[in-house]
Amino acid sequence: MAGENNPKWNGGIALTSRTERENFMSTTEYKSWRRDVFSRDEFKCQFPLCFSKSNKLEVHHVLVYEKYPQYRLVLKNGITVCKADHQKVKGREEKFEKQLLLSTSNR
Repeated sequence: MAGENNPKWNGGIALTSRTERENFMSTTEYKSWRRDVFSRDEFKCQFPLCFSKSNKLEVHHVLVYEKYPQYRLVLKNGITVCKADHQKVKGREEKFEKQLLLSTSNR
């Protein structure tokens, strides 16, 4: 059974289709940008007053990814944060924007 005759048919739409963001983050340019941010930040969390010893690091876009597509690959728009601090920032980017921009401007 194939196509419309298959019980799992969903109208020709892949259930696992990737988002635009996922596609972007799989590009060579994004991976290079991410590596450069980690390198610049010496593979350490740059969140102010972070004392985490975690080696689970992520790169965060200081200026909101969706609102500022022109800055997605600008080195100063990236900052290395530990997973715990990244969770603090997600969804509240604008609250932390000035603080994180100051952190990246020193480099």
